[in-house]
Amino acid sequence: MASTDEALQELNAMMDEGVRLELVTSAEGSYRLRVVLEDMSCADCLVPDATLRQIAADTLRRRNLIVDSVAIEHA
Repeated sequence: MASTDEALQELNAMMDEGVRLELVTSAEGSYRLRVVLEDMSCADCLVPDATLRQIAADTLRRRNLIVDSVAIEHA
């Protein structure tokens, strides 16, 4: 789990102020991340979900985690 936590910290460091990612679930290579906006004015700052999925998958793989899928949801 430490590698997953480190990946999440790295991803959050890339997010604009007022935007954070939370890990909802992870099981057998499948990850579900939630985008949380602390300020709705940040909504325009988000990268598209497809781009965010790819960035998240790459970040997880750099930590030698198996990644079959990454799903993004919005709070």
